[in-house]
Amino acid sequence: MQLIEQYKHYREIAKTLIGIKVPEFLGEKALADSGKMLGLVQGERTLVFESENEMSYLMDFVINEYREDGKTAVEKYRDTIGWQNEIEKEILEAACSSYTTLFKIDSISKEKCTLIIDDLFYVKGKIELTDIGFSQSATPELLLFTRIFPFKNFNMTSGISFIFARKSEDNIIKKYKKLYKRINLENTQTKRFIAFFKLNRTDGLTVKLGFP
Repeated sequence: MQLIEQYKHYREIAKTLIGIKVPEFLGEKALADSGKMLGLVQGERTLVFESENEMSYLMDFVINEYREDGKTAVEKYRDTIGWQNEIEKEILEAACSSYTTLFKIDSISKEKCTLIIDDLFYVKGKIELTDIGFSQSATPELLLFTRIFPFKNFNMTSGISFIFARKSEDNIIKKYKKLYKRINLENTQTKRFIAFFKLNRTDGLTVKLGFP
């Protein structure tokens, strides 16, 4: 199986596994608590979104960041239900090993549907990202905050991203550090996501979410 075909196959399975099956393991308070952490709740429990994308951002957060009894929803699913085949196992392990950070785009190959992106926060360093949509539309003038699912043969995103203008890099990082310090949580990655969610509201560029 060619790499791009493998990527498409894994992406389709992940849409069902991570997007539909795993959320069934969310506790009753998970959505409301996550909404409060992201600043989406008004009043007692009303979720208020500024854009259609913010529902997807919330779901990514509640699946991959929010913890009950020390585990995320995807970790609970892996440890309780497990997997039906080797591909599901790989996807669950990649989701449990996922990470978020801010990247600059070094180069793009439209033919290979890949981007070379460089981690500005030194979480994992420079990687090759396989993404059909971004490889056709992104430019080196952009900064990309996203969640990476690392596989043996390729890296893909979870499906959500915050996009910023690269010319604003210094200002974005300065604002991020201020927001990060105000978040009273222990988990570094969770704090990073919340800070960039808030930053996306003030400085983010419009992006169309999808799974290609």
